[in-house]
Amino acid sequence: PSTTSSATTEEESPAGPPLNFTILDMSSRTFTVTWSPPDPFLRYGVIISYSLTCEEIEGGHVPPSYPRMFTGPPIYSVIVDNLRPFTHYKCSLIAINSAGNSDPTTDTSITDEDAPESYPREFTIEAIELRSLTFLWK
Repeated sequence: PSTTSSATTEEESPAGPPLNFTILDMSSRTFTVTWSPPDPFLRYGVIISYSLTCEEIEGGHVPPSYPRMFTGPPIYSVIVDNLRPFTHYKCSLIAINSAGNSDPTTDTSITDEDAPESYPREFTIEAIELRSLTFLWK
């Protein structure tokens, strides 16, 4: 008679990052981030969540509620909001299993321009010469 046996190894941290990480559908205050799970041969376990971090490249401002964790049903697309117009952002994503984190995958993008949020302040006009004016504002 033949016998059947099985064994399960313990999980290790994922050896590969999420794939196809891209920032798209930009506007002045939002963009969409999409990705695919890590390579199946590099997951080394069941991916239980993803962690997304976004921040301004200059100034380091982080949008409210980041970093964000995504668990539960597989989520491979997220709208990032509360961004500043015409600002360069860097987003990073890691995959997480019960043993640890993958290396991050990263993408950068610039939000679209938008209308100014307020009018110029302390606007003054100075006459320099008969045919010349200087406009000053803050």
